[in-house]
Amino acid sequence: SMQCDQRQARRELEAFQTLHPSAQGKLAGREGVLAETLESIVSEVGSRGLTEARQPPQPTLTHVNWSVELPSARLPLIERARPGLPAVGPLAYSPVIWTDSVLTTNGRSVWAHRLADGSPTWPSSDAAEPGLIYSDRSADVSLDLPTAGVPRYTSCVSGGRFYARMGMPVVVQAQRSLRLPESRLICLDLEGAEGRLVWSATTNETLAAPGWTFSGAPLVQGDSLYVPLRRSAPQMGIGIACLSAQTGDLIWETTVCSDLQDRPATHHLVDEERLALGNGLVYRHCGSGNVAAVDAVTGQVRWLTTYSSIPAGPSEMSDEQQQRRAIPLFATGRLFLAPRNSHELLAVDAVSGVILWRRNEPGRIRNLIALSDGMLIAAGDQLWGLDPGTGNVEWTVGFTDPQGFGYGRGVHVAGHIYWTTREELFVVDGQQGAIRRRIPLTALEHVSGGNLATGGGVLVIAQPTRLTAFGPAFE
Repeated sequence: SMQCDQRQARRELEAFQTLHPSAQGKLAGREGVLAETLESIVSEVGSRGLTEARQPPQPTLTHVNWSVELPSARLPLIERARPGLPAVGPLAYSPVIWTDSVLTTNGRSVWAHRLADGSPTWPSSDAAEPGLIYSDRSADVSLDLPTAGVPRYTSCVSGGRFYARMGMPVVVQAQRSLRLPESRLICLDLEGAEGRLVWSATTNETLAAPGWTFSGAPLVQGDSLYVPLRRSAPQMGIGIACLSAQTGDLIWETTVCSDLQDRPATHHLVDEERLALGNGLVYRHCGSGNVAAVDAVTGQVRWLTTYSSIPAGPSEMSDEQQQRRAIPLFATGRLFLAPRNSHELLAVDAVSGVILWRRNEPGRIRNLIALSDGMLIAAGDQLWGLDPGTGNVEWTVGFTDPQGFGYGRGVHVAGHIYWTTREELFVVDGQQGAIRRRIPLTALEHVSGGNLATGGGVLVIAQPTRLTAFGPAFE
């Protein structure tokens, strides 16, 4: 039902009923057989028109409403030189929208600003950091060795609570390192306590097996919080943990597979790994050349599918213009993948793991944005609309000049794709690929492209060190 498509919601419900006919638990505040609860929810939403009920408003791009400065999120990265492009970055911030606020984290602190004017959502105890609602001083640790990779700080909001991974975003520890930075999850109460900390959990406190680190932001569904895991020693491991979203207590943890890539000797690997949910399964990229599906209730591995991969060096991993975010996209019973270290796109049957099609990418892809009106939207150097049944390119928007390449993460809103280069903002019809609006950003003070978030008729651009909001003139 989260896909705003009643027919798709019904298909996913039928698949869940087949896989887990007797599974019990709590969902949407209801206790009992999960398949029966889902049947009730889908029927209720369908009766009032799911698409109309869940359709978000399009942002109003009338003017820059506000802009606030954020700290630099740069780490001592091994970066490849990018001739002709500004030496700024990385695009580490990925804001999320909650009711009338936008929330941002850098792995140490969390800020909340009002969508209306950028003012702090709640009073801050630190006058030097307006909007600050949480700070973890234990995250102020220096790394003993350099890093490779791109730091990205993502989070999620569910049920009026904010969830994020905190600490240095190191997922693989260097062989010569003497210590592994602490990895922590936090839960903040936005709805009832002005961002007060509800719980925090480190891997050592929470997980049964030692040596794991949280390797990406959590994903929440009902009372279940799912988070990707990585282990550096004694061998490279890939896992998933399920925690209670209410308390942070462990429900299950699963080792999915081993990672066959070599552990770097002299640098830590910085990364952000992401999960997807659908058909009662949790989907996870597994290092080099694998994707897996795990039962969301039990943690049992349902299938593991392999694909061809190409090794990447430290400088390539540190160049965000080359590095894919590799977030699985679940839609219409299929899992769409733009794997790391590969030049292919894949569509996988989400229940069985069978590869339905594989295609060479049309250009350098960094994100799969959405399945919109029967079109798979991929973004990278350009923006593409692909036939989800075949992977064939239906339309392309963008430039072949590197200075006009796409920059940051786009978003899908009401059938339109919002996407930026460094210098322009595009609004593109998701089905036809027609450019509906094209806004120059360089003419605006302190504004460039970046990672996008939308809500309440406002579009927020997260640049390397700044949040900028386009929106209506609030009274």
